Amino acid sequence: MYLIITYGFPVILIVFELGIRLTMKVDTSTFIGPTLASAALCFLAPLTKPKEISGVAMSNSSGEHITIKKIDNEFIGFTWLLIFVALFAWAACCVFSNQEPNLNLFTLYDHEVKVHFFIGIVAYFVSLAMTGIKEWL
Repeated sequence: MYLIITYGFPVILIVFELGIRLTMKVDTSTFIGPTLASAALCFLAPLTKPKEISGVAMSNSSGEHITIKKIDNEFIGFTWLLIFVALFAWAACCVFSNQEPNLNLFTLYDHEVKVHFFIGIVAYFVSLAMTGIKEWL
């Protein structure tokens, strides 16, 4: 249940916001892409914290140090790169949703997929995959 709430929370917020906007009769299609892209950024940011190897700590006169795996160190560097890319993805979502909200990327099962939605959903699923990888490391 914890995983569903944690990783599905942005989707839960979207559903609630859809309900609110539908009752207020406001177009709901333009906010989903930027919301998912910002959720992606929120999932990526904590991944920059190193995972301490339990039981292995070195200390010296200046204080305690933690020991991390080399792969975790490389993962953190890649995560910073993805945060930079996700920031631009979020900005692109905001621009497309405000200036070109009806710009379609492709049609899937008789539904038009908007550019801002596609960017946001890709960023969201990439961040979920990165979160899963970090847990596995």
